[in-house]
Amino acid sequence: MRLIEDSVAATPTPFLSACAQLGSRLIALIVLIVYFPALLILSTLVLLTSPGPAFIRRAYRRARNEGEVVYLYEFRTECWRTLRLTPLGAFLRTMDLHRLPRLANVLMGEVAAGERLRTVTA
Repeated sequence: MRLIEDSVAATPTPFLSACAQLGSRLIALIVLIVYFPALLILSTLVLLTSPGPAFIRRAYRRARNEGEVVYLYEFRTECWRTLRLTPLGAFLRTMDLHRLPRLANVLMGEVAAGERLRTVTA
C-alpha cells in the first residue's frame, strides 16, 4: 500500500521550496557570522603566502538543470602564475577549508546547501 505517490513526492510545492531556500540562507548566514574570524585569518594568510587574490571564482556544473554553469567562490590554493598547489593551499584542501567562501553563494541564493556540482573542465 502506497501512502504517497512518486510524482507527488518528487515535486515539492512552491511553499516548501521557499522554506528550504530560506532555511539554507539562514543557516549560511549564521555559519558565516560564526566563522568570520577564521575567514579573515585564512584570507590574510593566502594573501601573505603567495601573490594574487585571496578568493577565486571557479566554474561548476549543476547536476540538475541541464548542467547549468554556476560560479562559486573559493580560497585560492594554487600559485597564481604556475598553477601549482601552495603549502597553505594543500592544508586548506586537506581540511576542506578552501570551500568555506561558498557559503556566500548559498547566502546569495545562487546554490542550495548540499547541492551536487561538478567541476567544469576546459
